[in-house]
Amino acid sequence: MIERSILRHTYRAGSREDSDRFLSLLGVARRPPSLEALTEIYRAFQFTVPFENISKLLSLDQPMDKRMPDLAGYLQQIEQFRLGGTCLTNNPYLHRLLEDLGYDAELRSADMEKNRQVHTCLFVRLEERSYHLDVGFSAPFLTPLPLDSLPAEVSQGPRSYRFRGPDERGGFAMSTCEDGKEIHSYDVNPEPFTAEELGPGIDFSFRDGATFMKCLAITKHFPPDQTKTFRDLQFTERDSQGVRVTKFETLEQAESLVRDVYGVPNEIYRRAVTHLKRRMESSTD
Repeated sequence: MIERSILRHTYRAGSREDSDRFLSLLGVARRPPSLEALTEIYRAFQFTVPFENISKLLSLDQPMDKRMPDLAGYLQQIEQFRLGGTCLTNNPYLHRLLEDLGYDAELRSADMEKNRQVHTCLFVRLEERSYHLDVGFSAPFLTPLPLDSLPAEVSQGPRSYRFRGPDERGGFAMSTCEDGKEIHSYDVNPEPFTAEELGPGIDFSFRDGATFMKCLAITKHFPPDQTKTFRDLQFTERDSQGVRVTKFETLEQAESLVRDVYGVPNEIYRRAVTHLKRRMESSTD
């Protein structure tokens, strides 16, 4: 397991120059904390930074304690390669940015399918209300969700995301539903969580058979309400009007699509595909 001291260094708070660089990449000006400013940052993040595991696959040639990028490395991969990360990077670094800007923000853990603390999300207190944010789930959560409004639902075509709670511990749950059937869910824990506690979740995410060790996935949101996902040789476009699907026979056939839609350079995509295939071959030996 990655030591807490290593994670403390990896996820350490950045300087004002770092947060200014982050805001510049998002195309957002520095403003005092407010719901309007928070919403602007939240939306800009998701229109700029994808949820993806390409960067995760590229890290496989590094030892485990160096696979999670520090803030400088994270910002560099956004700027140079149009990448982002999973919940283990996107949410912790959005958390750091919000703290640097003066928000009362906490990182929270969530359980998935009986696996403890394998997902992260954010909890922000603002103007006497508390909000849920999540930029690590590839879902179209474009507005901070006030927790005093639960139950609540976010919809996009035939897919909906249903929030319920709080439970007896003070946590709450989110279920992804397609045509009325639940296909995925997570349960948010009520206790604050720190990036230094991510070690078990990081180890879990790199294990053989882990979800993002056996596919190549990238999702990005586009204004005003469109989501474009490539995963499992399928490109899916979702918006309020419905769903459109394009299928590929090989990962190589999707190279130009990933470049044109997401801006990921061909060489970066090819390297990720190579790492994925090597990982899949080694896991079957």
